[in-house]
Amino acid sequence: MERNIKVVAVDEDGTFLLGDGVSFDRPRFERVFAAMERAGARLVVATGNHFRQVRDIFAGFEDRIGYVTANGAFVHDGLRELRALTVPREVAEKLVALAHEYPEYGMSSVTTERALVERGCPQSLFDEIDKYTHCAEWVDSLLDAVDESALFSGICAQDELAHAVALFTEELGDAMLVVDSGCEYGNGYFDICLPGVTKADGLKVLLDEWGVAPEEAIAFGDVVLIAVPYKAYPQIAQDYADALKGKIVIDAGNATQARDGEVYGEVKENGIAAVSAAGS
Repeated sequence: MERNIKVVAVDEDGTFLLGDGVSFDRPRFERVFAAMERAGARLVVATGNHFRQVRDIFAGFEDRIGYVTANGAFVHDGLRELRALTVPREVAEKLVALAHEYPEYGMSSVTTERALVERGCPQSLFDEIDKYTHCAEWVDSLLDAVDESALFSGICAQDELAHAVALFTEELGDAMLVVDSGCEYGNGYFDICLPGVTKADGLKVLLDEWGVAPEEAIAFGDVVLIAVPYKAYPQIAQDYADALKGKIVIDAGNATQARDGEVYGEVKENGIAAVSAAGS
């Protein structure tokens, strides 16, 4: 079957990039990317990392790819900004207060231009934030850019991650969504994002801009990768069952309690393979 893939979306850490978090097989990528361009296919990098970091990583291709960064809050088509969301001021102020109340959860405020770290925080926190943003700045207070924050990020010990997610979820209620790394053996990172704003949601902004429908992307592929928030699986099955019929489906999903709610308990009890199969 001839395939006409219009958009290829990739993550960065633990997927496209090598273990050092900055490099990839550039000669191979150049060959693949040239073939994609000849076929009229576009590449999108969808990540929780900052736009500036992604542009640096993909130097030489930066104007020819699409970006969904800051977990979907910032969307750019390579030439112009399509979306730049900010946290409501009163919510951002509460988050800054929480950062001061719980300094053990090293917090930073991420804007479209920079990532802010308060003076007095450990240099190691600054360096870690800069690794994923390439634009970390010391500031006297996170309130310095309270009207610009796209999301807040935190770092803690791995064994404190579940507690951190539960704590900030309780403190913020429905105002923000607190998500961890999505891996039982993650690195102790968590993001505090606008509710309803995800990488999948940001990708849809680009697809709409380029005139590519999700079902078209599925219909022309022999192999389909499903990588959306786990609670969206029932809707995916309902909307795209016919398009997925007869395809090889690679399920990259995982469930987290803060993001996916009740289904997380079902996954913990029965295993993610059984739950995914039952819902498909």
